[in-house]
Amino acid sequence: MHAEGVGNIVIRRSNVSYAISEDVLYVPGMKCNLSRVGQLIEKGFSVTMKNEVLDLFDATNKLVLRSSLSKNRTFKTLISSMEV
Repeated sequence: MHAEGVGNIVIRRSNVSYAISEDVLYVPGMKCNLSRVGQLIEKGFSVTMKNEVLDLFDATNKLVLRSSLSKNRTFKTLISSMEV
């Protein structure tokens, strides 16, 4: 598969504020996209994993998302796309 472009992912928090992950590859042939912890850390996010829960924080230490460990040992998160 090849990437058709680069863009930003806007993640809406439960309190209606937003976090942005920039320069993310767009691969339209994938049914789901993968985010690697290393890439998120390089972009200024921090991650904690405890009790089968992953918490992702932005550069100001605000919680961006929380995801539970799935049976296949991945952390699945549904993020809706939006125009900004």
